[in-house]
Amino acid sequence: MSREQQHQQVVTVVLAAAPALSSPQVEAAIAAVITHPAALRSLAAALRADPGALATGAPPVVGRLVTELLAHGAASLSVPSCAVCGRLGRPLTRSSTAGGVCARCRRRELAEACARCGLSKPVAGRDSERRGGLRPLRGSSAADVRTLRAQTTDRKARPRR
Repeated sequence: MSREQQHQQVVTVVLAAAPALSSPQVEAAIAAVITHPAALRSLAAALRADPGALATGAPPVVGRLVTELLAHGAASLSVPSCAVCGRLGRPLTRSSTAGGVCARCRRRELAEACARCGLSKPVAGRDSERRGGLRPLRGSSAADVRTLRAQTTDRKARPRR
């Protein structure tokens, strides 16, 4: 799909979602958001995959477009906010369960039980069997940290020189 086709596709979706805006207003908002050809590709792909992405504000390029459209007077759109915690002004990521979520809520959503201690927290690393593990606790000795790293990366712990 050419750049012009992608651009026209984005304009069409935006005009359908925000009928109060004129075509020049939409063009100005898109021009402010699209700083690189990859941003246009990403925006077009997000709107093609989910035409309701303008309502959720995710992925981040869609959130920036929604913010710019609001500045141009789009009354039918709402300010992008996290679907879980409601925070405003954060880049949002698509979530399989909630819609657009901030990075903090996405990390909590992807948390799983640690293979060593059983706590359910965001995974910091994985061992050779792809089991998740947490970061070492504060106050751990350097030898404990080296042993932990050796366990999670399948390497021998090297003695400190």
